[in-house]
Amino acid sequence: MRGKIRVKDRMFPGKLDLTGLSRVKSFQEFDDRYTAPIHGFRDAADYWERNSSRRFIAGIRLPTLVINARNDPFLGKDCYPDTEAVASDWLVLETPETGGHVGFPTFAEGGEYWSETRAAEFLGG
Repeated sequence: MRGKIRVKDRMFPGKLDLTGLSRVKSFQEFDDRYTAPIHGFRDAADYWERNSSRRFIAGIRLPTLVINARNDPFLGKDCYPDTEAVASDWLVLETPETGGHVGFPTFAEGGEYWSETRAAEFLGG
């Protein structure tokens, strides 16, 4: 992520402050300092809140499968919509313990991802 910020700094000279970039240690620090302001948000909390799909879950009226691994390094434990899923007749939330951020590879024939197989099963395929 630091590398991407350095690239953006070269693309948009003078728009970013790279002072202390190497000391940024958390997603919140990074998003507060770079992601949020670059995209017009007040801070990381504003960015996360306004980009979260959680607020739309109650309005779902079609069978919907949401899959996300519990060990996703980008997501904290409080981001999973467990309560909303229990309250919904339409949302099926599956949160395997492993899988990473965009993982679930099964190294089976064809290299298909488990999440793709699961989505096809959910759709009746």
